[in-house]
Amino acid sequence: MIAALLAAAALAATPPPLVLRDGVWTSDCGGKTDCDQLLVRGGALIGEDEGKPVSRPLRLIPGDPPLLQLDLYAVGDFLDLNEAADTQRNYLGVEIKARDGQGRITSLKVWPIRCDEPPEGKALGMAGVRWEATRHACLVDGKDPIRAAAPGSRDDDGVFSLFSFRWLRDPAPGDQTFDEPAVSTSARPEDK
Repeated sequence: MIAALLAAAALAATPPPLVLRDGVWTSDCGGKTDCDQLLVRGGALIGEDEGKPVSRPLRLIPGDPPLLQLDLYAVGDFLDLNEAADTQRNYLGVEIKARDGQGRITSLKVWPIRCDEPPEGKALGMAGVRWEATRHACLVDGKDPIRAAAPGSRDDDGVFSLFSFRWLRDPAPGDQTFDEPAVSTSARPEDK
């Protein structure tokens, strides 16, 4: 009896996994029906690049706040020296807004975690982060410095404001790209 209570308490204390629900996701764009849509399948964005199918991994990293790691190159990305691959990555801070009955994420807000080149002769001003000019990237040892930079990068009203996304529907046959036809967002599936 006591073992069952302890097991139930341990299960209740376990946070839900960081998993995006598979399907078509839409950006919240003020109730319009022609919002950008993304296809998420198996923890990856599915789409096309120059006419060829591509899968871009979406890695959610637990913590406060959670991080979303994207393997897309842009100036000012992070390069984690603890990882074997010499891959520069973008990181987004994540605010989870809703989950479905299985605990999968169905609505979230994200914001880019900024790492910009410092002015000549100046330090970045971010603990545990140093600018590498030849790679145009911020070098870090682990995810803690990135997570620490997340609150300062969040700008609720500015150019780098929060971007909201929500799950729209399950994937359908033929869903293969980012360029899905617009689907009416008047009836939100998660409200059913």
